[in-house]
Parts: sequence; C-alpha cells; structure tokens
Amino acid sequence: MFLFFSLSSFPFLLQLCILVKWTLFAFSASRFAVVTSKHWIPDPPDMAWADVVAAIDPRALSFSMNSQIYKFKQGRKAYKAPASQREFDLMMVAGDCAVKVHGRSLWRDKEGEIRMSGIIMDLETPFDPKSVEDPQRKGLMGQIISVLHKLHRKGIIHGDIKPANFLLCTDGWLRLCDFSDAMRVGEEPSSWGGLTTTNYISPRRTRNWPDGTDPPPTIEDDLYGLGLSLWELYTRRTPFEGWYEDEHHVDSSQREDG
Repeated sequence: MFLFFSLSSFPFLLQLCILVKWTLFAFSASRFAVVTSKHWIPDPPDMAWADVVAAIDPRALSFSMNSQIYKFKQGRKAYKAPASQREFDLMMVAGDCAVKVHGRSLWRDKEGEIRMSGIIMDLETPFDPKSVEDPQRKGLMGQIISVLHKLHRKGIIHGDIKPANFLLCTDGWLRLCDFSDAMRVGEEPSSWGGLTTTNYISPRRTRNWPDGTDPPPTIEDDLYGLGLSLWELYTRRTPFEGWYEDEHHVDSSQREDG
C-alpha cells in the first residue's frame, strides 16, 4: 500500500525547497519547449524534453529533495527529473540490477549544445517493507542481497541503499533505482557529488559533520545500508525514526496503470 504525503505535513523550509524546485522545473520546461519541438528531435528511444513534458502527468508520482518521478499518461513508463548523463550511464552498466531504462529526455540550447534533463524508465511498484507478509520476507531478503552483490561485481557502488530505492518489477524481482549517488569502484572521489539519505548513512561518512560534507561511498557503506534495510524488512521500523526523516515520499492517488 502506498502512502500519500501532503506538503502541509512537511517543515516549512522543506516545503519551500520542494516548491522552488518544482517552479524552476516548470519554468525551464516552458522556456525550452519551443526550441526543442520546433528545431530538434533526438533519435529514438531518446525524446525531446518538450514531448516528455506533454506526455507525463504534471503531478509528481513521488519526490525527494534530489528529484521527482512522473508517470507517463500512456503505458507503463516513468520519468525521473532531474537526472544526469552520469546517472544514465551507470544505470546502463548496472543492467538487470537496475530498473529498465528506455532513454533520456534531451533538449538543445540556443548555442546548439545538447543537454539532458531526465531519464525515461519502466514504471514499477515501490517496495514497502512494512507491508511485507512474514512468509515473503526470506525470499525478498535474498533478492535484496543478490541484486546488491551483482551490482558490486559490475564495479558499481550505489551510494544510497535503502528500501525506497528498490522497486518491485512486473517479473517479481526487486531492482534498484535512483543512481544519482552512485559511482564506479576506484573512481576519482572528486567526480562524486551525491547525497545519501541520513537514516541509512554509515558512521564513517558522518565524521565530517556538521559541515554537511559526505565523503564518497564505498562498498562497505552500501553494506551498512543493506544491513539497515534488512533490519527494516524484519522489524517494519524505519532506522533512527524520530531522529532523522527519510526524504522520500510517494503519492498513490494517481498510480493506476496507463
């Protein structure tokens, strides 16, 4: 079951941040829509940003401080924005460890530079450990461990392991989403600029606080998040609940299949 969280339930500053991001997104879409649709259409499966904006439901299906997910009006596809080419590339390398990616939304600026605004992917079901029945837990635990192990074997660190970043796909398997905080094993640390959800961040990565700087994640940090995720699966409790708050929220009021 999905939960609907209204903006009125958020602290004022969080409300303000989300509203500002949505306003900027809408402004950007309207600013570049004419340029994209009239002068340039990318090769499929990529789509022009203006076409994506016209094809999605403008109400966010889910949102966090980093991004929003929108549902396409037709079909079982979702759109994540903002998203970077780096995130897209990492999801492609992740293969079947990640939710299936269909393409990107692109636009071309007045200087002719092609820029990316988001990722088009399968629309799948959010994983809610609190609604899992006891007989299902062992199998789902095995899936969570397996998909993360496979991801690490591919040389990718996810960087933000938590139940909300697993989706239950139509084939019955859990797969990862939201690779905005991911990096390759051995990658130059300066190339990483993500933010990990506070409830699932390892103690190692909090040593620089309170200045707000998180060091790049390691495989061991992923495993710490894995441990807390499995604990949440079995206890139906959010780690550090009441101390920190996970910033991921889902609107189920519009989640019917297209």
